[in-house]
Formats: sequence, C-alpha cells, structure tokens
Amino acid sequence: MSNKQKLATKKWRENNKEHIRKYAKEYRKRYYKEKPWAKTMNYITARCHNRESRYYKRGIKCLITVEELKQLWFRDKAHNLECPSIDRKDNDGNYTFENCRYIEKIENSRLGNILDCATRYEGMRLKGKWSMIYGKCRECGTTKKPHHCLGYCHTCYARLWNRKTNNVKSPYIKG
Repeated sequence: MSNKQKLATKKWRENNKEHIRKYAKEYRKRYYKEKPWAKTMNYITARCHNRESRYYKRGIKCLITVEELKQLWFRDKAHNLECPSIDRKDNDGNYTFENCRYIEKIENSRLGNILDCATRYEGMRLKGKWSMIYGKCRECGTTKKPHHCLGYCHTCYARLWNRKTNNVKSPYIKG
C-alpha cells in the first residue's frame, strides 16, 4: 500500500468515525446474539484482567476458553434460561470448565449475600422499568412502591431482611 493510499484511508476513517462506530456496535450486537457465550467470555476477561476489579484483587484467573463456554452453554441448556448468567461453583476458584455453570441471573444473585444487595443497589433507579428482571414486586405485586432488590419493593424487602436478620429493624419499615 502506497503512502497516498494510506493517507486516503486514514482520512476516510477520520471522516467516517461515527459510521464506523455505529457499524461496529451493530456487528457486536448481532455477533453476541448468535454467540452469547462469547459475550460471557468478554465479561469474564474484563473482570479478571481489570486491576481495579475485586476478582483481580482476589487472584481469580480466567482459565476457560470460548469453546469450553460454548460447551457449557449447551450442557446447561442456557438458551432455555430467561436470563443466563455464568456461576463459579467454588466462589474462590478460578474460571475453569469444571468450576463453571450457567444458571438464572436471579439465582446467581441469591447465591450472593442477600444483605449486601441492599447496600449495592441503594438509591439506584432503572430508566422506565420497575426492575431489570421482574415486572412487579414478587411478594405484593405492586409497581407503585420503588423497587429495592431481588424483585421486591422497599416494604417487602424490609420484611424479608428482618426475617433473615432475626427481626433487626430495617430503615424501610415505619414504626
């Protein structure tokens, strides 16, 4: 490629940055729809290689390949799940074929500390949605009260929290 051609290509890229960005976004969207396990791999590598990530700080490594994730996807029938999520059976173990499985995202959330959920999502609001997964509160069925966590409104979550912590008073229950 001559210098003239390289310059023309560089100029074309500069003039069409927005078009290139839009095309790349559409391509990724199609690619991840066809191969959702590749998106999982992208998230895993981001978690394990980001120096600020708690996974990196705990020394959790990505020792799984895209092909192994594809095998897991079909083994665990993740295509039948409503919102599939990768889970490590041993929470302190690395991402390996033997230590990983696909489960529902809500189940993966429940496996974590239920009390920690209240502090992580405190004050977070979703644009135009009551919840990412649930259309209404799992206990009382309302959408009028703000969503708190795990598909519960503030009041119902506070009741659940009180049961889990032997009736320690929650700030969301009046009285």
